[in-house]
Amino acid sequence: TIKDLTEKVQSIMARAQGLTAVGSQQEADEAGLIVGDIGPVRKFIHKVCDPVCDDLDKKHKAATGLRKFFDAPMASLEEKFKNMIGEFVMAQERERKKQAALLQVQLDREHKKEVRVVTATVALQSGTQAAEEIRDEIGDAPPVVMEKIKVAGVSVGTVWHGEIIDAVAFIKGLASGKVPMSMFDAETSSARVNKQAASLEGKIDYPGIRVWEGPKVGRSGR
Repeated sequence: TIKDLTEKVQSIMARAQGLTAVGSQQEADEAGLIVGDIGPVRKFIHKVCDPVCDDLDKKHKAATGLRKFFDAPMASLEEKFKNMIGEFVMAQERERKKQAALLQVQLDREHKKEVRVVTATVALQSGTQAAEEIRDEIGDAPPVVMEKIKVAGVSVGTVWHGEIIDAVAFIKGLASGKVPMSMFDAETSSARVNKQAASLEGKIDYPGIRVWEGPKVGRSGR
């Protein structure tokens, strides 16, 4: 059947290939005969293909419905728990940064006391120049590093977001050069702002734009 269908279509295509325009009675008659022959071929096409298409369509709808039945509640549950974890992560991240800052202040204070004691001792023993050299060699207190939170089963982090909150200020910024033209697109400017905020870790300062840090929770790939 497919062989017959192929032969019929190829025959009509071969006849039609040389007829690019209708400028005479003969060409009009030939075009009319082709049109007349196309009708039965199209009916034959539908006769051969429609049962297959209908069967596949039914199977596709059944598979799609089955997928939705199982996947929709899973997707909703996944999003729910990602949001819950994200809120927890951000709270912990704020606390981590707060504690790290407090520890850094304490460490800096203790470090400065130690430096003063050491340099004063060196100054008494070897002079002011030697004390200054020791101070430079000791340097500043090391930065406080506190490990970020980990959650079993998921990868956890933070990502910066950006959005246009004042379109007028944003457009004026484009006109004045405070906002680069690469950020402008009539339909996707917000997406560009968001992408740049993420890539630059929030280090953008454009008129009419707000940036903020939010959670990023994904599957761990277990």
